[in-house]
Amino acid sequence: MSGRLTEEDARHARRWLEQQAALRELIWRSLEAYPKSGLYEDEVADGENEAEALRQFQGLLRHVRATVKTSPRSQALEELSRRFASPAFAELRAELGLEGEVAAAAVAEAVASVPKGRSYSQFLAAKAASEKPSQVMVKEEEIREGLRKRGLAKGQPPCEEELNQQLRALAAKEEERRLEHRLRAEELKKELEVDPRHLRWGRVQNLWEASGARDLWEGYEVLDRAQGHDRRWHGDAFEAKEMRLAAALALEALKESHGLPEGEFGFLRGCEWVDQKQRVCGEIDVAIVALGSGGAEICDGRVVALVEMKSGWFELPAALLLQHVAKWCAAKGEGTLRICWGQRALALEAQPRIFAATLIPSHPFVMGLDPELLKTVCKALFAGVEEEDLGACQRLWVELRADARLRPRLALSPQALLRHPELHHHVLVLGSEAAKASGL
Repeated sequence: MSGRLTEEDARHARRWLEQQAALRELIWRSLEAYPKSGLYEDEVADGENEAEALRQFQGLLRHVRATVKTSPRSQALEELSRRFASPAFAELRAELGLEGEVAAAAVAEAVASVPKGRSYSQFLAAKAASEKPSQVMVKEEEIREGLRKRGLAKGQPPCEEELNQQLRALAAKEEERRLEHRLRAEELKKELEVDPRHLRWGRVQNLWEASGARDLWEGYEVLDRAQGHDRRWHGDAFEAKEMRLAAALALEALKESHGLPEGEFGFLRGCEWVDQKQRVCGEIDVAIVALGSGGAEICDGRVVALVEMKSGWFELPAALLLQHVAKWCAAKGEGTLRICWGQRALALEAQPRIFAATLIPSHPFVMGLDPELLKTVCKALFAGVEEEDLGACQRLWVELRADARLRPRLALSPQALLRHPELHHHVLVLGSEAAKASGL
């Protein structure tokens, strides 16, 4: 999707721009209701507040544990674990070597991790190859075109008999290959029939299905995916509804702070970062492009800024500091990346200008933590870290702060971002609840 930004867009954006400081302050105050993590650099303050940060981190673990325990997903998982502990699943648990109370997720993971046998993947590949549909009809036009070109070069019409001969030869070669693969699949199947690991895998799969455990687990996964889809849908809906205003608002903010030259501007949704091998390395929610004053096509514009649409406040620091800055620098420096809209590569300004647009939700956030941090914390809790054990909390706290993958995310907390002298105005607050709060 794309569009040109009009003078009406600019007037509307300027009204919103006047309210941004108050809206950011509203979010900052709302963030006070969530437990601090004790993980961010601004919360630790160069080692001076480590004891307080550790206390905050322990409180966060308690909050996560309590919240996760009462979520619909966790309650469904707990009920599933109780059912898996019943006598009906005793044989399956025994085959997997699981004793006592075992979480349903651990049972499903144990089933998935049972080796299928050394030759199983080879057997599947050979079987698939032996059943591969003929490509003769697909290749016919290609062969016909080749014969036509050759005939033209010789001043002769294409020979239909030669075409049929080549097609028959191709069909015979395909059948020969299918036979080879069929024989190989039969040979591998015989190996699997005496392979102890494959036989055990078969027993586990039979028990997993016959006991009803597979159906129960698949039902839970449907619920889990539906909840994830619901979260993504809300994010997508925010992006689709507010991207034009977000682009106009970012543009007006840029005009105030950077004095952009006059001219036409537009926006593009769905651009991608693409490397030299045409691999997609990232998606861009909204790109703002300068069109000059000559009425250029939007896809011929020069990218002056990017807007990342985040319905969650706790993703704002990563959106501004991590998601696009390094890619932009790589594009302007080594030239290893570029921004493409479809097949069109776009020119970029020298300096990265990134904005993050967010909203005020109609209901409070459940967790209050960056999703990547939350995922790591939950994994540690499920692995047995006890939040009431201060020593265990400290070891996990040190481990997370030293994690090279997480460290960039810990440079700035959401609250610190909203008070940062150079970055706070790159956070744009939109949406119906923000409009109500501002009287817009």
